[in-house]
Amino acid sequence: IFYRLEKQLHQHSDPHSVLILGDGDFSFAVAVSEFIRKDPQKMFSMNFHCVASSLETKAALLAKYPTAEANIHKLNQHRGFHTAFEVDATNITGTYPAAASSSQEDLDYSPALFDAVIFNFPYA
Repeated sequence: IFYRLEKQLHQHSDPHSVLILGDGDFSFAVAVSEFIRKDPQKMFSMNFHCVASSLETKAALLAKYPTAEANIHKLNQHRGFHTAFEVDATNITGTYPAAASSSQEDLDYSPALFDAVIFNFPYA
């Protein structure tokens, strides 16, 4: 998946932005962040921005996935990564950016501004 993401993003200019929908416990977003952290220039510019989202509320997600809290913490430590809760892929414009985490930077990315959208674990 990283190769396809890299190829997709190289077709767009800086900054690169990715929306990850339905990430469950945010483990996929952590894997992306760790891949980038190993060699930031390999795949992305320093202007990379990623919002990892979940359909569930933060409380429901933490109750359902024991690893979610640690993964959210890891993402908060990585530059350019943010989390959003209660984002419904069938109604993105109605649920995001209202559900984005608290920073104003997150709110500046509307769904139309993402270079790539990854939907790994749909409930459908």
